[in-house]
Amino acid sequence: MKKNQRLLFFSLSVLSSLLLYLAWPVSPLFPLIFIGFVPLLYINEQLGAERLKFWAFAGYTYLALLLFNAFTTWWVWNSTPPGALFMLFANAALMLIPWLAYRITTYRMKMLWWSHFSIVPYFIAFEYWHLNWELSWPWLTLGNAAALLPETVQWYEYSGVLGGSFWILVSNVLAFLCYVYYTQKRARFKSMVYVTMSVILLPALYSYLYYLTYEEEGKGKEIVVVQPNIDPYTQKYPGTKNFIPYPEQYKRLEKLTEDAIGNSTDFVLWPETAFPEDIVEDPDTNILYQGNAMFKELVRFADKHPATAFVIGADSYRFFPSAKTAEGMAYPTQDPNVFYTPYNTGLFIEKGRTPIFYHKSKLVPGVEVLPYPEVLGFVTSGLGDMVVASVGKQKLRSPFKKNDSTSIAPVICYESIYGEFLGEYVKNGAGLIFIITNDAWWGNTVGHKQHFHYARLRAVEQRKCIARAANTGISGFINQRGDIIDQSNYDEQRTMRHTLLYHPKPTLYTLTGDLSGPVALIASLVFLIFGAVGKKNHE
Repeated sequence: MKKNQRLLFFSLSVLSSLLLYLAWPVSPLFPLIFIGFVPLLYINEQLGAERLKFWAFAGYTYLALLLFNAFTTWWVWNSTPPGALFMLFANAALMLIPWLAYRITTYRMKMLWWSHFSIVPYFIAFEYWHLNWELSWPWLTLGNAAALLPETVQWYEYSGVLGGSFWILVSNVLAFLCYVYYTQKRARFKSMVYVTMSVILLPALYSYLYYLTYEEEGKGKEIVVVQPNIDPYTQKYPGTKNFIPYPEQYKRLEKLTEDAIGNSTDFVLWPETAFPEDIVEDPDTNILYQGNAMFKELVRFADKHPATAFVIGADSYRFFPSAKTAEGMAYPTQDPNVFYTPYNTGLFIEKGRTPIFYHKSKLVPGVEVLPYPEVLGFVTSGLGDMVVASVGKQKLRSPFKKNDSTSIAPVICYESIYGEFLGEYVKNGAGLIFIITNDAWWGNTVGHKQHFHYARLRAVEQRKCIARAANTGISGFINQRGDIIDQSNYDEQRTMRHTLLYHPKPTLYTLTGDLSGPVALIASLVFLIFGAVGKKNHE
């Protein structure tokens, strides 16, 4: 390979990463996503079909994917520097897998024009897998790129976010083929341009018309969202620089709530881990109330507002007589006959009822769970407490149900980027989605903004209004079309009150989930077979 060609390919790799980055939320340049992969497709075509040049393609593509990951998710560094480095390099390597399959397929099929479409099922199959294994990190699922413009993807209620990935990938291949037809002066160049523009514009046009005519459904429910603005690095925990004593943290939450709550308020929402003290879960023996005066105060406060249900983020744990439990493993205490499991918890409190607990189930790899401990157990022992063994989780998506039968989905932080996961709540009757989170771990970066806007896609997929309570920025309300009704700023102490429409009816996507994932797996197999046959025919 000549030096000038290597420089060109290096420049194209960087260009691809920049196009993808500039198209990603919260940038307003979303249309660039439709050409973001064209430089990589060009590199593949220029490497030719005469020699595989596998490692050359792998190197240039990995560079583009690594830079894309770094540009868009560097903010993870604020929470966990070792985890950020691992995430950046590992996720780029995983994203490379479908591209390598694409290279092999197009090489074996002598760059036939339709072989380039193999990247579509390969990449969607990868995204589907990445949504469902223990090292899941679907932050960069391509369909998420539309989060700032949900009016262009109202059809996500049928396909989910993977439908957006399909749209983006097909458009990139068609845009690349336009270039090929132009350089080869093919007679069908104009037809290819028309097809490409139609594929890009028609779904967006249909979506926008649907957006303009869509009418929200449901019965109004008044919701109060509380944003206490307590810095987790300097204020929340004992030993930090400006630690706020737990009673004062609680009083802040209570006062903010009292200032906003009304006689017609149906729900109050506090953010993830908002309740300051750990809670022991054992309602059968009433141990909830033993030695936890603050929890007693919370129950008394809730009793003062009998028409209102409280959804509150907390840290909790349970005791077990054995290290093996129905949920997995419990951890030893000083008593050899007592073991415990910690949880990231959503707590439901309503007057006259025993508190109900939901345990976060989609855990952040490396921070809340060690994936595949039988293989990666050495990481925990080698890095001490930088990587936890695991917090507990629950298997079922159990909505919180109010006395008036209103059911809501309690979604904790990272869980809100999983569309099919949220759909399980709706299948079980949820008519509103409540997201509690603490994005302050990432600081005032693009991370918390991306997270907020991703929730707008969940609203479209499920056609559910969303109330979101963050420890600090961004709390707010989102309607069934994905519109932002109200939102807070970062580093702001604030309460908000709004009426959202309660609508338990499922969408097609709710019922089918990420069906495009299994379809992509089948299509990938077909391309692999054609690639094998094509190679045999050329030999």
